[in-house]
Amino acid sequence: EALGMWFLFGLMVAAILHGFVPAKVFQRWLGANSVLNIVKAALIGVPMPLCSCGVVPTVIALRQKGASKSSCLSFLVSTPQTGVDSLMVSASFLSWPFALFKLGSAFVIGIVGGMVHLVLEKKGVKESGGELDLDEEEEPEAFQWPTLKGLYDFAVNDLFYKLWRWMLAGIVAAALISTFVSEELLGGSLFADPLYGSLAALLLSVPLYVCATSSVPIAAALVMKGMSPAVAIVFLIAGPATNIATIGLIYKSFGKLFTVVYLAVVSIGSVVCAVFFSSVITLRLPADAHVHGGGSDVLAFIGALVFSLLMLWFMVRDVRAWIISKTQSREASVTFQVEGMSCQGCVGKIRKVILDQKLGVTVSGDPQTNTLTVEGSGLNKSALSAVIRECGFKVDDGAR
Repeated sequence: EALGMWFLFGLMVAAILHGFVPAKVFQRWLGANSVLNIVKAALIGVPMPLCSCGVVPTVIALRQKGASKSSCLSFLVSTPQTGVDSLMVSASFLSWPFALFKLGSAFVIGIVGGMVHLVLEKKGVKESGGELDLDEEEEPEAFQWPTLKGLYDFAVNDLFYKLWRWMLAGIVAAALISTFVSEELLGGSLFADPLYGSLAALLLSVPLYVCATSSVPIAAALVMKGMSPAVAIVFLIAGPATNIATIGLIYKSFGKLFTVVYLAVVSIGSVVCAVFFSSVITLRLPADAHVHGGGSDVLAFIGALVFSLLMLWFMVRDVRAWIISKTQSREASVTFQVEGMSCQGCVGKIRKVILDQKLGVTVSGDPQTNTLTVEGSGLNKSALSAVIRECGFKVDDGAR
């Protein structure tokens, strides 16, 4: 039950950060190639609720606005490992000492990554591969105070909606592990050893995509079945911070040196943190929610109820959209060029409004090419363009 309460609390904090801290602040703080900006980049990145795929468009935008490459590397490494939502879920499943250690690890590894890149740049190591064009200086936009609806839309319709499938998969996987994996299987295996288990987990985690939040229930179930907590540290650091798609995009955007430092720091840093954790901290998993006082029982129950209802609503909505897309004839499709659509969260924001207003049957988008495609019958291009603009994006009226 505590999972729902802490996850919802994390969403609320994430929405407040998103709404009240302008993006221009991040960009101004990270411009100079300095140690201070590397530290600030990690400090900014740690609480932000971005996955390894979602952080890449963000760090590309920061670079294009003038942030130094070393600061970008610090931000890129520290951000996907944790976030306020992941922190709360980690504390619920694996205890506060574990959650705070993971938080500190993300911060330290991010700083180390930025520092290594800064030193190599100063020593004249040449960059090869992709490089982004920096934007010219723009007039800063006036800050607009967020509305309650805007905060709710970001927390629930953008962030939670983007995570709910991963959360469901993580919870189901944890339940299956708890039911079918014996303690003898993991307790006597390679994964029970902090060092060798961490190295094995690293080889599995780097190429795979796992979300920082949804991977926590899986890690907790494995730890309870005998896997070393140190191995869980590697899984929860290297897994969210890297995946094949992310590595390719980073190389294309930032070059070989940046990519090599990024992979080396995440890999070595996660194993070092894991071994250090196993030598200084004895993990005690939190007790079940029912042993706590009545007040926390009530809050945990309400959190679990709201969490479950939102998950159910997302599921019903997606199934309904899928059924409609299969049963309704698709007489037309229209594709827009949309500026400012940096991640799938942006696509989800537009999708929700279009589906709610019944202006289309299916909506898909590619942030890399800035294209958004709407399918349905009797599509109204003008209405669709207006909806996209109302969502805060620029759209090319020459839809095809």
